[in-house]
Amino acid sequence: MNKVLVLDDDKFTRAFIKSKLEKFDYSVTVFENPRDLFDSQLLDQSDVLLLDIYLGDTNGTDVLKNLKSDESYYNIPVIMITGAEDDSTMEACFRAGAYDYITKPLNDVVLRARIDSAIDQFRKLNNLGEKI
Repeated sequence: MNKVLVLDDDKFTRAFIKSKLEKFDYSVTVFENPRDLFDSQLLDQSDVLLLDIYLGDTNGTDVLKNLKSDESYYNIPVIMITGAEDDSTMEACFRAGAYDYITKPLNDVVLRARIDSAIDQFRKLNNLGEKI
């Protein structure tokens, strides 16, 4: 079972994502703030992280930069989720190390496809690294 972590400050978004992904047989753990995510020590056991860009007083791209600066978590694919569709926000996410970017309102079919793609690509890269 694929393990998905969700960091979003909006309880309705967390509930929506958890409900939809559990129907697709993912194991989903949700977090309201970055501190709880990092304290959980679940990052190294996850297959993908869905990360909201706007987390109240915290910027999701800063959380992403922090995550990607740690070698232990560098190979976890991160999909940013947000209501913003402007090019500068998307660029900031990709420059910070995001694998993908999904805009709200979330579509469960697109969400599943993007998660599956991220997990598949990162597993292939990890397997390639092990063979070299």
